[in-house]
Amino acid sequence: MERMVSEVEVEWIEGFKSKLKVKNFPEIIIDEPPEMGGTDTGPCPIHLLAASVASCLLASYLYCAKKARVKLNGARVSARAESEWEKGRMRVKRIIVKLELTPVGVASRKRAELCANVFRQFCIVTESVTQGIPVEVEVEL
Repeated sequence: MERMVSEVEVEWIEGFKSKLKVKNFPEIIIDEPPEMGGTDTGPCPIHLLAASVASCLLASYLYCAKKARVKLNGARVSARAESEWEKGRMRVKRIIVKLELTPVGVASRKRAELCANVFRQFCIVTESVTQGIPVEVEVEL
């Protein structure tokens, strides 16, 4: 596969609330927290950014684990996006990600450690965010 295109649609509802449509999946309500003028009725875009990084890293680790025949009893990931004001605008300054893995047995643990050293480079989202993604914006009125 040389190229993959992923499309989403976001439609405004009211205030800062909108609905996210991805393929034929259930819609997700997106909103801002009260301190940003929203009503907190759904995750905000920063939550979705952190979720994208976290879920991509987990998928990349699981891919490596499958290839390395690592047996896992469990795997979970948490992410915290830290934002602050910069020149009058809120900016995400860093995303802290923690993977918690439970390999089964000594052999799986050793292979799990090998994957822990290489999996990140295969995460499409994390590597793209880290390197900076060009964003082209077109406005139709």
